[in-house]
Amino acid sequence: MKKQKFLALLSLSISIILSVFNSNITGAIIGISSSYVSLAAMIFFIFGLILTFYDSRSNREKIQEIVTRYKAKEIDPIEAVIDINNVIPIQSVKFKAGIQHTISGERDSYPISLREGERAEELAILEYIVAVRNHPEQRRINELHLAKGLSTKHYSEGIKKLIESIKGKYAKDLQARLGIA
Repeated sequence: MKKQKFLALLSLSISIILSVFNSNITGAIIGISSSYVSLAAMIFFIFGLILTFYDSRSNREKIQEIVTRYKAKEIDPIEAVIDINNVIPIQSVKFKAGIQHTISGERDSYPISLREGERAEELAILEYIVAVRNHPEQRRINELHLAKGLSTKHYSEGIKKLIESIKGKYAKDLQARLGIA
């Protein structure tokens, strides 16, 4: 995604530079006629616009696509969390098994359609781990309620063990891909 934005900016910049310096003098200096410089500027401009608007889907749509790929087992939970965190840096998670699964970024909250089952719980726990890493001072606003006796609000001992278990299961990936020990 960042590479795409860079290419779009580069392409638009090249088109502006070519347009600004498009004169008979410039064309004569580099040995290219003015019409070719204009054509090149137009091509770079159109390419830059296409790249700029190609991925202009809303964050909600991007997150939903990631969750759909995760549900279909096309990506693992670590990759899903990394991709979601790239769309919006995760600041908080609210998960109540079977009822609610929401992540929040800096400005907005986004519902996650995956609310039941082991994969939903695993994803929510990894989102929680990333949210705490991203914003340790906001640890208290994260809520995980997986089952009776497994909650970050009321029964924290059980959930702490489960979080550590998930951290252990994905220790290599968490360290290598997210810098979480």
